[in-house]
Amino acid sequence: MHRRKIVLLGIDEQSFYDQTLWIDQHLQYQPYLLVKLTLPILSEKEEALPKVSFQELALKEALLSAVGGKNGHGANGTNKLELPKKVTQMRSYEASFGDVLQEGQFADLLVVEDSLVSAEYTQHGSPATLNELTAQVRCPTLVLKKPLIPVEQLVLFYDGSAQDFAMIQQFGQDFNRFSTSLPVTLLLLHTQPVPPLEEKLLIEYLKLHFYDLAVHKISEEYQHLLPVAIERDKGTLVVSSRSRPLPQFVTNYLPSESIFNLQFPA
Repeated sequence: MHRRKIVLLGIDEQSFYDQTLWIDQHLQYQPYLLVKLTLPILSEKEEALPKVSFQELALKEALLSAVGGKNGHGANGTNKLELPKKVTQMRSYEASFGDVLQEGQFADLLVVEDSLVSAEYTQHGSPATLNELTAQVRCPTLVLKKPLIPVEQLVLFYDGSAQDFAMIQQFGQDFNRFSTSLPVTLLLLHTQPVPPLEEKLLIEYLKLHFYDLAVHKISEEYQHLLPVAIERDKGTLVVSSRSRPLPQFVTNYLPSESIFNLQFPA
């Protein structure tokens, strides 16, 4: 049985629950270990948000478990934050910058909400953003937008490099729930023309792993073709390399509220 380790970054129990529910609905992993890391926030904007310690999380989970009823409600009528049954193990604690790096080094997926990406945290006594932190971890990072809408389409990029193909290959293997159930658009971003045979072999390979595949050649010069390739009104999972940002003309086209980014390490 192929089990996974998923690390969640958040600030309160509701945040962790929402992320876990989204993962369970979309990825349909086998039983997995869940690690919940509560982050100490420095920025004024985020300081007012609740911080939950390991002890508080453990107590809250124990209380919810004790008072939960058949309909998923506690004794006071509030919703029970019940974890999916596939979570067979769980750890949670208030983490430092270094803790996140260590957990991310030995994990299959790191998940963080978009609202926290620019928040500041302590690194060796100095402020650092969460975006700077996640850029250093060695596992894929999934950035979730709120509200957590369903994903209806995938967008992949290929620029002719071995790195991009390795990323696509890993995505097809590790996130096959997406690749076998949703329409996939591959955008060929060519700085130099790809030989016809290479393009043919790439598409042949992709058709083995993605059930509903469309391939479009795109560049800044031909960005007017994007509406033909991607539907703007659908929840979109964009798969990209952490070392190379998406082309500006692509990010300008896609509405920010409907994009989820899955970033692979370089």
